[in-house]
Amino acid sequence: MAQARSYNSRLAHALGTCLAGGDPRALLAWLDRLSVAEFRAAGSLLGDRLLPELPSDQFWAYFVEIVPADRKAYLGTFLKAAARMVAGGTLDLNDPRLAQFLRQATPIDCSKTLEALLPVIHDGMQAEKLLRAMGQGRDIDFAPLLLKVGTPESYYLLFNQLRRGEADKDRLRLYSIQLLKKGDQLSLNMAAIIRQYFDIADLPATLSLKLPPYAFSRLDASHEAFIHILKGIYTPI
Repeated sequence: MAQARSYNSRLAHALGTCLAGGDPRALLAWLDRLSVAEFRAAGSLLGDRLLPELPSDQFWAYFVEIVPADRKAYLGTFLKAAARMVAGGTLDLNDPRLAQFLRQATPIDCSKTLEALLPVIHDGMQAEKLLRAMGQGRDIDFAPLLLKVGTPESYYLLFNQLRRGEADKDRLRLYSIQLLKKGDQLSLNMAAIIRQYFDIADLPATLSLKLPPYAFSRLDASHEAFIHILKGIYTPI
């Protein structure tokens, strides 16, 4: 155990020295020389400890140089760090280098990015902007992933997609059934919203969330209003 700690300490020191040098290409060259075991350990150290300690500007400088070099090897590590930074309020998701990456990312990379970041984003406009950047100029159906993530923000994005007319009645019913199968209260409430807002009949469940007529206009009003209704919190007018 002491030997493993010493090994990780030496590796962390070497990685920290590379990061302090401010040269992403030097770090990439150093990582490329590691053995499989060393690379795995380095990835854990970077994602859990070292990258989250960087200033936002420096993080994106490393991201845009290293991740495109080998998305399969590096995207997960950087997304783990990014999620920690977003949760801690230290990462700027409005950085143009993120938008640049997303415009060129594959649908799989976009899905991984959404799955990592949406659970820690609590700003509706920020979540919407991230989704738009991924879908700009491309035909990507994000609904299945938004259903899978299952956070208030992902359901807010899903509702906005659906009310723009991006799904027919059969697809809406399928989404509702998938939400019922998830079984948690947030998903059941989302199923109730879809059923009532889009008039989807014959769902195989009795749902506790019953929206009064005035609540329908509130769903469209704002991110905050939607989240409150999703959570079953609304006040009669």
